[in-house]
Formats: sequence, structure tokens, C-alpha cells
Amino acid sequence: METMKSSIDKVTYIITTGITPEAVISSIWAYLDKEHINKLILLSSEKALDKAEQIADITKEVFGISLVQIEIIDETEIRSSIQKITEIMSKEKNEGNKIIVDITPGRKTMSIALYAAAREKNADKILYLHLKDTSYQRTLYPEIPKSQVNLVNLIE
Repeated sequence: METMKSSIDKVTYIITTGITPEAVISSIWAYLDKEHINKLILLSSEKALDKAEQIADITKEVFGISLVQIEIIDETEIRSSIQKITEIMSKEKNEGNKIIVDITPGRKTMSIALYAAAREKNADKILYLHLKDTSYQRTLYPEIPKSQVNLVNLIE
């Protein structure tokens, strides 16, 4: 029954980005293995904007996600980042979207801000792609043995 419901839900997937596109792409790919995404929001710092734009192009082309939005947050200002992210989440919830966040990639401060905002706005899932063997960093999800990776929902 759950899978039928999730297939008709409008899902907004919000993820932090950094300078390692593989981490972002792998996290999205792992989620898409089980669910769908209608809209992708990439949270980026000014420094990593070029990588976020690259990731946006890849996700559109490879995964067919046509709604991709990039939002700039200040990786050094956690409070202002939390405020901006909660505003983004409020807008998405008001549009009836299910909110899925992923704190795997990006700077730690960005992940902290996203996690705090997700808890405040009662996100549907807070995900983290756990690599059991760090030698697979910078490896795309399909190339990582399934025994070495786990997509964890931090609020279950």
C-alpha cells in the first residue's frame, strides 16, 4: 500500500552539495532506486556553485528530473541557512509536496543547517548515505557493492 501512495505523492528532494559531485549523484541515485523525485533542490555555497550547476545538468539528463532548483546558502552562517531552508520547505509543503532531505554531501555546517531545518519543518525523511568502506568515496552508487552502502533514514 505504501508504494502506491508514494508513487502519486509529489516529492521534493533537498540535498546539500559540495565539491564532490559523486557524493550528491550517488545519494540521489540510491534514493531513486526505491522512490521517485519530482523536484530537486540543491543547496550550494557560492564556492561550489559551478559543481551544483554541473549536478543539475547531470540529474536532468541522466535521471530525467526536470524541476531542478539551486539555492545558495552561506556555509559559515548556520542560523541564516536554517532560516532560508525552512522558508524553502514551507513553500514546498504549501504546494503539497512531501519533503525528503539528504545530508550526506556538502560541508558539515550545511548538513547541520539542513538537518535542523528538516526537524523544525517535520520533513518526511532525513537521509544519509552511509559508506561502510571509505575506499568507495568518489565512486558512483551503482559501482559500490550493496553490502558496503546503506541509505539510512535518520528519523525512523
